[in-house]
Amino acid sequence: MTGNHLIIRLAVAVTVLAVLFSFASSSPQADAFKMSFVEMAGANGGKNNVVFAFDRYVLIAPYAPTGLVEENGDLSQLDNHYLYVVDTKKPGVVLKKDLTAFENSDHPRTTYYPTKLVFDPETQNVFVRGTRFEQKDEEIQEIEVVAHVHLNLADNGKPAIDQTVVSFDIKGVGGGESSADAPIDIALGRQGSLLTFNNGASIFTYNVDHGYLYQVDIVNPSEYGPDNSISYLNVDADTNVLSVCANRKVTDGDGVAHYESGIAFYRLIDDGTVTLLKQVNSGDLPKDAALTPGSNIAIYSDPDKSDTEYALFATSDGSVWQVDLGAEGLSATVKQLAFFAELAQQGPEDTSPRLVKYDPSKRVIGVVKQGYVALIARPINGRRGIARPINAQVLGQPVLAMAKFGKKGKVGSENVFLDAFRDQGGLSELISWQDDQWLLATYSGKLFSISATGSFEDATPNLVGEIGPRIDRVSYLPNRDSLVAIQSCATDDDGLQITQPGSVVVGKLVSQSESFFTAAAQMMVPAGSPLIRHAPAIRRPCNIKR
Repeated sequence: MTGNHLIIRLAVAVTVLAVLFSFASSSPQADAFKMSFVEMAGANGGKNNVVFAFDRYVLIAPYAPTGLVEENGDLSQLDNHYLYVVDTKKPGVVLKKDLTAFENSDHPRTTYYPTKLVFDPETQNVFVRGTRFEQKDEEIQEIEVVAHVHLNLADNGKPAIDQTVVSFDIKGVGGGESSADAPIDIALGRQGSLLTFNNGASIFTYNVDHGYLYQVDIVNPSEYGPDNSISYLNVDADTNVLSVCANRKVTDGDGVAHYESGIAFYRLIDDGTVTLLKQVNSGDLPKDAALTPGSNIAIYSDPDKSDTEYALFATSDGSVWQVDLGAEGLSATVKQLAFFAELAQQGPEDTSPRLVKYDPSKRVIGVVKQGYVALIARPINGRRGIARPINAQVLGQPVLAMAKFGKKGKVGSENVFLDAFRDQGGLSELISWQDDQWLLATYSGKLFSISATGSFEDATPNLVGEIGPRIDRVSYLPNRDSLVAIQSCATDDDGLQITQPGSVVVGKLVSQSESFFTAAAQMMVPAGSPLIRHAPAIRRPCNIKR
């Protein structure tokens, strides 16, 4: 193309853009949701999470292997032992790291079935929770582990992962060397210097330089089992409050079984020790009130008194509770802040998590009843193998409840939202977005926003767009104004083989006027021009299987 022809094209483009700008400025504006899908075949939002690094990149370690796994002890079937770094600016994989530790070349330790991971920007350490396998007495033994690597930015500004991978076994209950069924929760505290985790009965603190530091028994080892174990552990990074919940299944005089929850709050100290702040015993809550597995606890400070800390959680009876962590004594006074009948358990099988989000500056709480539970089937009857099928149970109607409190804790405005989420397969957690908006997604792939201000009686969830089916988790990267979600893989009826791959979804809201300008530029400027940057192709998997 000659220079004159290019000048003519650009002149025409300027004229057309001016007309479009005039039209766009006088027309109602709508936002378009642009998405890119980065395939991660074994990603499963029920077990995997994504974390952000260096204000641009996303870390994920997909849970499931890509092929059919037979329980024959052949570890070569498993390709689910990698950590991936995804670029959100130019969506795609920029790094892939094998999670195999070679401290002993004769017996490398590979971390399979990775679940939760955490990253600390200060130490730049990545911790990945997973499982390794070891042959003992002609059987394949599962050993729960944590692997860690070091991630940094190289001189060229690109992410780089050190070659060395280190892993350590999670100690077993009652002093055992290892655990075969420890919960997946891990959390960082004290500016990333301490890692906390548990084996189902005890909590531990760990330091990269010194290893295991401290242990607190939560459940008596003699009483530990599937019906009596730790169900939740987390550290609030701002306050270094460690929250831990243990659930115990009991049967009353009428033969009716229900769960009781015991909750403890500790202060995590620099040396790895913990100090007990408050303890909630099962008798402090009503008989039908417990933290269902997967439910969270929110820790916050009073906006007017930064040294006054509280805990918030929602229980299976539909209540929202508050604990003053600074009150005198170790026994907690549990205060009911709100009650939503729609959040209450609808039968013994309704063990859906209740996820709490709280904004102390606005005194606004949101509670999501997810409507489903994702499980991992463990080997039973002494049979050991390497297949770990994924089971998803649909339990009922997902619910979003929101309330605004006055300074004295009285509910001033509240509402429960059901209709927008009916027949959508479930709900993700709430996340903060722009302009005082909160976001959440349905399992079917619809993205909704709702204002965290104003009167909730007059509020309604607003449909932002659709981001593809099987959405279990959503996160928001404010520096890039990007939404990141996990689109879970779909499996066969046995949960042993992937029928549709999972993905990391990177999305961005683009105004209608921006879409006009992009379209005009694509029409007026040659396709090969460096002025045009084509977005990655958008793949929309279908055939939702739940």
